[in-house]
This record gives sequence, C-alpha cells and structure tokens, in this order.
Amino acid sequence: MVYVVGIIAHSCGVKEPRELKRFHARVVGNNGLSVPLSELHPDVIPEIPTLTNS
Repeated sequence: MVYVVGIIAHSCGVKEPRELKRFHARVVGNNGLSVPLSELHPDVIPEIPTLTNS
C-alpha cells in the first residue's frame, strides 16, 4: 500500500505522500463535475487574539 500511495503522490507532482495537500484532490459531484477539495473544505486559519488598550 505504501508503494501505491507513493505512485499516486508522484503522479500529482510531489516527491512523497506527505507533500500532498488538499488542492491535489478533486471530488466528483452528482452533476459529474469535479471540484477541488480545497474549495469544499478550505484550510482553517486560526485567529490570533490581540491585546486592545481600553
């Protein structure tokens, strides 16, 4: 299985599977069109709390 995942990663243009990101995957919807996984489930950027002077 490790070998096959490596082949898939290489076909996506990365050197190893851990370099795969959401934009490498696509999901086919009911209408037959594929949508990037990064559009369906975008990365969540955590908010950094800031100090406010009152």
